[in-house]
Amino acid sequence: MKEIRLFLLALGLAAAGPTFAHAYLDHASPAVGASVQGSPKELQLWFSEALDTTQSTVEVFDQSGKGMGRQQTSNDPTVLIIALPTLSPGRYRVVWRVRSADGHRSKGRFRFSVLPQSK
Repeated sequence: MKEIRLFLLALGLAAAGPTFAHAYLDHASPAVGASVQGSPKELQLWFSEALDTTQSTVEVFDQSGKGMGRQQTSNDPTVLIIALPTLSPGRYRVVWRVRSADGHRSKGRFRFSVLPQSK
């Protein structure tokens, strides 16, 4: 009897897994918390699952709160890209809000720093 209950519990948890699925940030370039030499040309964010790109955004803000860059399309539905202007040395805040292909929403933020270009 105990084995049957455990089996049914495991079966129920396995079936519930996809119901709670959300797209989470897997990694980024520049990386979360990174310090990069010189201005990156773009910011790329990779997510754990496909996104509804029409309902997903990424924004980059400088230290004064001014928005930087322009979101671009990607052939990979798990990637968001933002083309960046030349960034001055300093800290930048990234804010992302995504909707996964199955309709679940998630959001997050992180920072990265731009160091002066080494000569």
